[in-house]
Amino acid sequence: MSDSAGNAGRGSGRRGKGGRCSGRSGQPKPSFKAPTPGHESVYFDPSTGAARFNKNNERLASHVAVNIKGGGIVAKSILTMTPPAFQKPEKPDPNDKRFKILLHKWETAYSEMKREVQAYKAAAEAAYHLYLQHCTKAMKTKLASMSAWEAVKDSQDVVELVKMLRLVCHRKGDGQKCSMLKLVQAVRAVHLLTMR
Repeated sequence: MSDSAGNAGRGSGRRGKGGRCSGRSGQPKPSFKAPTPGHESVYFDPSTGAARFNKNNERLASHVAVNIKGGGIVAKSILTMTPPAFQKPEKPDPNDKRFKILLHKWETAYSEMKREVQAYKAAAEAAYHLYLQHCTKAMKTKLASMSAWEAVKDSQDVVELVKMLRLVCHRKGDGQKCSMLKLVQAVRAVHLLTMR
């Protein structure tokens, strides 16, 4: 019996898991697994589309809110992609009759604001490292090629990191170090040289 007769009506003959035909097309799934328990399948890759980026971002932001001390404000900042605005309390007027009482209230409010800022910075730094752990090597390479990477890496700003991830995943001009204009000018120069 020939091979083609034995496989009649069973597809192309490609066999996947369990002996069934796997007529799946497209790219194979990356073997990347994120280190966060329960979120192993949440990762950022240059091939990640916009919808998957949004879903993964929401899942990691909720993880930040629940599992990192002070992460609620950081999660909100990540989802809105805007850092929180901490307002300094106004110093009281020294000519006011209640100056001593107002000064004490101001000192209390100022020290509370400083604690909130420090808590946000600590939580944002932890979230920054969490997001980096959920990036594939290809994504880390892509991020390193972007012009804003050095500033984001030095400041460890999770909001800016998420903005960069969004740019790559949404494929909206990733701000690489070599601008498109410079690239076009270089190609034009090569063509002009070869025409002579």
